Amino acid sequence: MEQFKDKIADLDRRIGRIANQAFADCNGLEAMYKLIHIFGSLLDRPIIHNDFENNYPIVLEQIEREMDDAKQIFDLQMDLQQEEGSIQLDRNMPKVAGSLMWAEELKQRYTQPMEQFRALENE
Repeated sequence: MEQFKDKIADLDRRIGRIANQAFADCNGLEAMYKLIHIFGSLLDRPIIHNDFENNYPIVLEQIEREMDDAKQIFDLQMDLQQEEGSIQLDRNMPKVAGSLMWAEELKQRYTQPMEQFRALENE
């Protein structure tokens, strides 16, 4: 039984290293969410969790960076609105429809990362 437990602990450490390496290779927030979702309940195993838990603050930093980027886009468009009277739209978009589409896309930049984060908490 002890040999079996030792082998399982060794496999857990290996999976933890693989999870950490895969997380380090993620190039964005969405990839991080997908990786966490793929590993799923394996990340709840004590040895794997201890190895992987240092990555969660990185996810929070990435969320904060996404929020800051969206705020910067909003501020730039509002400055443009003040100077020129309208925001920058796609070339072939009517003014109202383009403004509504821009607002919806910006809203998605704010809400999507938070919805994905909430989904992680519920898993």
